[in-house]
Amino acid sequence: MAGSSFKVMSKVRYKHILELRQAGAAVEVHFDGSHSLATKPAHFELNITIRDRMSLVNLDSAITQMFGFFTQEVNLTNRVKYEVALFDEDLIDRSTRSYEIRAAIDTLNDGGVADFIANVL
Repeated sequence: MAGSSFKVMSKVRYKHILELRQAGAAVEVHFDGSHSLATKPAHFELNITIRDRMSLVNLDSAITQMFGFFTQEVNLTNRVKYEVALFDEDLIDRSTRSYEIRAAIDTLNDGGVADFIANVL
């Protein structure tokens, strides 16, 4: 994968993903439970591609800050991967694969390791 990987420290909600998509960003959303909780928390992975930086002009500034779009570390010419461990339940609730995500979280909470679940939104 081209680009870099970053951790989002703010709580991500479904509406944030919608706003990114409405601004023209390509946003892939996956759930990663493939690590034990001792290693890494369960998290969503967002792969974001911005084809036109000007499309971000009208985006809520809280979202641009959340994803660091205007920092030098984020190279918007490539797809950028974000790990989101702090997320609102609505990401699970609105997912077409919510049952699988909840089962994965239960597995993790029971001390096991779950799967990577692709394309959940």
